Amino acid sequence: MAAREIERINMDSCRRVGREVGLDLSDILDERLRLWSETMRWETSCFILWTRRAVLTKEELKQMKEEKAAAAKEVPRIGDAQRFFLRSELMAAHHTGFVNRVMAALRGPKSRRPNSRRGKPSSSRARRSTGRPRDLNGSRP
Repeated sequence: MAAREIERINMDSCRRVGREVGLDLSDILDERLRLWSETMRWETSCFILWTRRAVLTKEELKQMKEEKAAAAKEVPRIGDAQRFFLRSELMAAHHTGFVNRVMAALRGPKSRRPNSRRGKPSSSRARRSTGRPRDLNGSRP
């Protein structure tokens, strides 16, 4: 496994650069791959995230219960099969928000994200900044 990841992450780009400049580095890179894969290890981690009904408000719980009851009436008896009609859009929305917050936390501060829209001025006032420092309330001294 380690050899495959080393090849994918490192060696592919090295081989491409070698081809672009007209060098055959395959013997050197193959040896590097062989040596590195003997000492390096590849690991994966998985996060399993689930959302419980406790995140819902009383109104949302009531709405979800009504939606499930209505959906159950429309579906014929299916025995021991998975009851797909129990899916809740409310729970899906809460879960999606939870997953997005976890992913944002794993990515780190927004200022470090290269594709983030934040950090770009959105108003003309921000673009005309004079460079003078602001106090904690945002006003200039």
